[in-house]
Amino acid sequence: KGPPPVVVPNLIDLRRKAAVATLEDLGLQVKVEAGEFTPLNRVISQVPAAGTEVPNGSTVTIRII
Repeated sequence: KGPPPVVVPNLIDLRRKAAVATLEDLGLQVKVEAGEFTPLNRVISQVPAAGTEVPNGSTVTIRII
């Protein structure tokens, strides 16, 4: 039946390093989307949304500005 699902945390407004560490600690993969210029180095969006249950090892995409 596999491991229990993981609930995706709210990452909005976290710094990139903190968001990546949070997801990796939960056993999730991270895809970072960032432009050439990221003055705030903070998460502005995430997919899937916070509160979504996903299988362990799933990828969460975060967008940085």
